[in-house]
Amino acid sequence: MGEWTLPERTSVLVWDEGEYAGAEVTVRTSIGVYAARELGRLLRRDDGETVDDASARAVAIASLLAADVVVEWNLRDHLGAIPVTADGVSRVPPEFEGELIAHYFAVLTGQGFKLRRTSGGRSTPPPDLARQSDLPTQSGTAGS
Repeated sequence: MGEWTLPERTSVLVWDEGEYAGAEVTVRTSIGVYAARELGRLLRRDDGETVDDASARAVAIASLLAADVVVEWNLRDHLGAIPVTADGVSRVPPEFEGELIAHYFAVLTGQGFKLRRTSGGRSTPPPDLARQSDLPTQSGTAGS
């Protein structure tokens, strides 16, 4: 039996307004079941969580986002371009990381983003805080 490669799907989240207007993040929507569940588990806070526990959880979230979710982004800070690594994810403001995660789960669950299909399989989003286009990628790179 020959090998078959699962298609990789991505969505591009674009912040059109507000403090993060112009930010674009390409996210992998073909994430594995384990990674999706692990991200959900990491996002749940425990009332008895210590500062060390919270720090470890934040590092684990950053690592998972860099390894399994974020494909690329156009983010910069005072140090320059922010790499898509666990250290890079840790450089983004917590508010932006929260918005990214919220929009990512909205894309995964089909909530919050009502898309109109157009020719070529592209999605035309409504004007919203973020928009997505769910496009298959070629050779693991985002694009059409």
